[in-house]
Amino acid sequence: MYFPRISIGIPVYNEQENIQKLLLSILCQKGVNIREIIIINDGSTDNTLKKIMEISSIIERDIVLKVINLRHNIGKANALNIIFRIASSEYLVLLDSDVILMDEYTLKRLVYPLIKNEDIGLVSGWYEISSYSSINMSVFNKIITWAYKFSAKLLKEIGSNFGVYGATGAIMAVPRNIYKELQLPTNMLRDDLYVYLDVLSKNKKFVFQPNAKVIVHINPTLKNYLRYQVRVRSIPKDIIIGFGNIAQEELRKPPYSMLLLTLLRLSIKYPLEGISWVLLKVISLIYIKYLKNIKISVRWRARKEGINE
Repeated sequence: MYFPRISIGIPVYNEQENIQKLLLSILCQKGVNIREIIIINDGSTDNTLKKIMEISSIIERDIVLKVINLRHNIGKANALNIIFRIASSEYLVLLDSDVILMDEYTLKRLVYPLIKNEDIGLVSGWYEISSYSSINMSVFNKIITWAYKFSAKLLKEIGSNFGVYGATGAIMAVPRNIYKELQLPTNMLRDDLYVYLDVLSKNKKFVFQPNAKVIVHINPTLKNYLRYQVRVRSIPKDIIIGFGNIAQEELRKPPYSMLLLTLLRLSIKYPLEGISWVLLKVISLIYIKYLKNIKISVRWRARKEGINE
């Protein structure tokens, strides 16, 4: 039976709590031939590197573990560029370091569209929200967690039903003829969006594979949620200028009537999450409006305090 050969790329910064769980979930995958796991340890200041090396002894011999240990933090986009250069398999799977693959067939589902259709240049999976400390969590922390979960559901519905941008950097796959030509601009804030638009600009197709899921762990604090809102609302001007009409078309907002209907339908189905999302949305809009000079770090220190883009 043919199993596609894949490389897995993971940029990581200060993930001592999760990196072993992620690697174990990768080693449990079936239906794919994992050729190499490339980890860019981007100047971590905790025990991330130690945790990686502890688990390296149980990795099968036919899987090559490549760990690039950087002394200084260079940012996620730059770390991804290193992965693009090093990877060599037919397909490259990119994973954020704070996720865990949902089940043992996640990667098989993810790369399946690429195998079946050479016109596809990018496949994105999806994510579910989890928090490390759900036990003894304060009411306000629960509200923030609910808001995160509702936001994910809303984004998924909008992306699926209205045909607007819906890729996530948490889990995606690209073929070799795409990733070998990818070069993210230095310190690119929205790396997942750049990859998505770059693929479309090459007349390749994007496929959303919602059943290829990861679990994303968050730290549910108000500060983190507000920073997350600032980041997801920030579209670098370089992207708009560089991709022109493609960017404007893909980043268009859905009709407000459809958005409200979707919001209402999900709120009825998930009332606590919906109310929490509205409350946090109001707070975040006030935060963004009155703090116009917010500087968004492109490095991991800001990103690690909240959810992925």
